[in-house]
Amino acid sequence: HWAGGGGGGVLQPGQLRWWGTQPVRALDLTSDAAVEWFVGRLEALQQTVGLDGFKFDAGEPCFLPSGANTRRPLRYPGEYTQLWVNKVVSRFPLSEVRSATGTTGYGGLVRMGDRDTVWGVDNGLRSLIPTLLTSAVLGYPFTLPDMVGGNAYWGQFPDTELMVRWAQVSVLMPALQWSIPPWEVSPQAAEACAAAERMRQSVLLPRLPALAAAAATATLAS
Repeated sequence: HWAGGGGGGVLQPGQLRWWGTQPVRALDLTSDAAVEWFVGRLEALQQTVGLDGFKFDAGEPCFLPSGANTRRPLRYPGEYTQLWVNKVVSRFPLSEVRSATGTTGYGGLVRMGDRDTVWGVDNGLRSLIPTLLTSAVLGYPFTLPDMVGGNAYWGQFPDTELMVRWAQVSVLMPALQWSIPPWEVSPQAAEACAAAERMRQSVLLPRLPALAAAAATATLAS
């Protein structure tokens, strides 16, 4: 079920390095047997634990082992991403991906790339709205703006104003993801973020089903 190739050093063929658990293997998405094996394991986990859906990471061909050998050759690198979304992720109505090139028919959430905990348009807070609008124009209306406050990489951590402004921008987007607890920033941030969440519940959520249905229809029609 694994894409072969690569290896060397402490890596076996088909393995690659990944953040967190090391090493991992790349699923051969050109193999129907491999896809059904993987989806079956996810469905079993879903039923056993009672999960609504999954957050799917990766899917980019750049992470395949060097010289990856699949059951049939990929016609082009982006086909790996399309197989990931269309054959695996789409089996779960409630799902999220971070790569989705050429899959505008996918009806789940597409996450923006990891955001830095900074103010600027260079991958910070000011990049959220432009990225959301660009994604919608490209046919991906259900865009998740990554976590409120950014990823806090490289020793970064939001101050009160950055955390609050990030929340205020994100709460009126299709989905919302909290990771940094606002109360760990400050009591003021916790209070203001709770107010932003209440605004989402009162202003957006009652309208969200109709807006999502309209967006899905427009995307399919295009």
